[in-house]
Amino acid sequence: MVIKRNTLVVNSGISRSNGNGYFILWPKDPQKSADDLRSYLKRRFNLQCVDVVISDSKTTPLRWGESGIAISYSGFRPLNDYLKKSDILGHKLKYKKVNVVDRLAAAAVLIMGEGNEQTPLAVVTNLPFVEFTSSKQTKKELDSLHIELAEDVYAELIKSVKWKKGGSNQQKISELKDKINYLRAKSPRNSRPLGLTSPSVFT
Repeated sequence: MVIKRNTLVVNSGISRSNGNGYFILWPKDPQKSADDLRSYLKRRFNLQCVDVVISDSKTTPLRWGESGIAISYSGFRPLNDYLKKSDILGHKLKYKKVNVVDRLAAAAVLIMGEGNEQTPLAVVTNLPFVEFTSSKQTKKELDSLHIELAEDVYAELIKSVKWKKGGSNQQKISELKDKINYLRAKSPRNSRPLGLTSPSVFT
């Protein structure tokens, strides 16, 4: 288990499910991939409002089953802020934020499936709760999705683990090769090369 792009993931984000002997990795630069795909879709289909979410499967502690999580997105606000809004009884909400991007990713992964559905992407329309943006996300907007450890309710659990911090690029490459070799040894088609993930698309 690793923390990758501020996301807790298992197997370093490497999967061999549905790879037909290939290992499936995250894109090298997930944010660039999401931005580039969104730009292409806008040009190719003459779209004004289109979002892209690149998703992966995730597990939840103390729960069986996988759901989905976003590893990058482009074209919309990732959070809906309920700060200072009221609940049905008129009480002001102090902290509540709705994670739009991960909810969309979870819905997409459910539609695409985890088995032999052969549905590499999901297209979802008519989303009144999504706030589109006309330009690429700024660093500030991308950072808004990430919570500081001091504010995270799971901080004590995360801090209790003796995490190994990533080293040099060469060390990371060596560790990745070890991981790939381990997975390759377990694969029935261990001579195949690596592959890439598929995106989820929302309009």
